[in-house]
Amino acid sequence: MYFALNQNRSLKPRIALRWGLNAISAVSLGYELHSQVVSLPLVLGRVRLPDNTYIQPNANLGFIRSHHFVVSYVWLLTANTRLKAEAYYQRIFDAAVDASANNSYSILNQGASFYNEIPNYIKSAGTDNNWGVELTMERFLTKGLYFLITMSIFESQYRGSDGILHNTAFNQQHITNVLISKEFNLSNNEKSQKFLAIDAKVVYSGGKRATPWHAWYNPVTQKYARIYDDSQAYSLQLKDFFKTDLSIRYKLNKMGYTQEWAIEITNMFNNKNIFSEKFNTSTGEGKYTYQLEIMVIPQYRIIF
Repeated sequence: MYFALNQNRSLKPRIALRWGLNAISAVSLGYELHSQVVSLPLVLGRVRLPDNTYIQPNANLGFIRSHHFVVSYVWLLTANTRLKAEAYYQRIFDAAVDASANNSYSILNQGASFYNEIPNYIKSAGTDNNWGVELTMERFLTKGLYFLITMSIFESQYRGSDGILHNTAFNQQHITNVLISKEFNLSNNEKSQKFLAIDAKVVYSGGKRATPWHAWYNPVTQKYARIYDDSQAYSLQLKDFFKTDLSIRYKLNKMGYTQEWAIEITNMFNNKNIFSEKFNTSTGEGKYTYQLEIMVIPQYRIIF
C-alpha cells in the first residue's frame, strides 16, 4: 500500500491454510498484517497559529496497523446446511490518539455517534485488542427456504494517550442475528407466476456504551453543563438492543415484468431501544431518546 499524500508505504503479508478433515468438514487458519489510511479529516486538518498562519500538524500520520489471527471449523451438516465456528484475535497498533494531552480519545471509536471531536494534534500511538468467537449456521436457498443464524461473543478494548485500558464504543460483548425467508410458489403457469414470500429478521445484542458524567452549574451563564469522567470512558453499558422486522410480499411475474405488493413491519414488538441521551441545561438532567417505534410500511413496485 502506498499513500501518495505523505509517501507512507506498507507491506500487507497474509497467509491462509486449510485442512480438509473429511468430505464434510475442514479446519482453516489465517493471518494478516493489515494497514489502513487514517481518515482524511485528521490528515488534512489545519491549525491556526497566533500570527494567523496555518499548519497541518498531522500531514505525516502513518497507517493504522493490525495483526489478524483467525481459526475456523466448517462442518457441512447436510447438503444444504452449513455450520461454521470461528475464533479470532486482532491486535491494533499505531492508532491515532491525542498528542497534546493525555485522554481517552482514539480514532478507533469514530463512527459510534454523529458527533466526533477531533484533537488538533494527533500521534500514532494508540492500541486496541479485539477477540471473540462466532458461530454461524446457514441453510442455502432450497425449496424456497433460506436462513442464516449468527451468534458472536467478543471483547473490544483500547488505550488512548492516557494509557488506560477502556472498552471501545463498540464493545457490545454479544450479538445474535437471525434471518429467515420462505417463498411459496402459488402457480405453476410459466406465463403467470405467483409467489408469496415471508421474511423475518431478529437482532439481539448488548447495549450501547456510554461514559459517566455529572452536571455542573455555571453561575455566570446560569446553565448546567455535562462534565464527562474521561478516565472511565465507555465504562457504562446501556440496556440490551432487541428488534424484530417482518415483511410479507406477494409477487406476480407476467408479460415480462414483475409486480410486487408488500407490507413491512419494523420493530414489530415495539421495543424501546436507546438511541442517545439528551441533556437539559436548565435542570442538569439527562433523558434517553429512543430509536423508531413500530412502523408499518406498505409497498408497491413494478420491476421491468
